[in-house]
Parts: sequence; structure tokens; C-alpha cells
Amino acid sequence: MDVEKIIMPQLSKNALTVLEKRYLKKDVNGRVIETAADMFRRVADTIADANKKFREEADTSALADQFYSIMASLEFLPNSPTLMNAG
Repeated sequence: MDVEKIIMPQLSKNALTVLEKRYLKKDVNGRVIETAADMFRRVADTIADANKKFREEADTSALADQFYSIMASLEFLPNSPTLMNAG
């Protein structure tokens, strides 16, 4: 994704609190180790990589960028299990 086109999620303080408690990856000590943008990228990459099950040589980077964009702009958010377990 072009640096100029990267969408940074605009989330409320309450939304960030929920993400930190439920969805963002944590280290072994329970400290948050990713940002909301990192989470969206992790999920987008994982969802896009599913295409490789159908075509091993599939280039999934453009699809991952599309998934990231719709999540970061809050047009679409996957369900909780996807946010927690993808990647």
C-alpha cells in the first residue's frame, strides 16, 4: 500500500479501550503489543491469504490493502472471532 494512501483508523477513546482489552495482541505479561492499525493489517493479511488455498500463486497484497482500507475507515468490521484469531 502506498504510504500516501494509508488510512489511519480514527477511533474514540472508548473504542481504543475495548480494543486493548479484547482484540489487540498482548505479550506474555499482558501488555498490548499492537496498535489498531496493526490489528487491521494483521486481519486483512490473514483474510486475503485465504485466496492461496484456491490458487497457490495468488498475489494477495492488493486484496489485503482493500480489506485494510474498509476496516480502517470503519466501513466494515469482521466479527469478534476474526479480530481475535486472525494471524
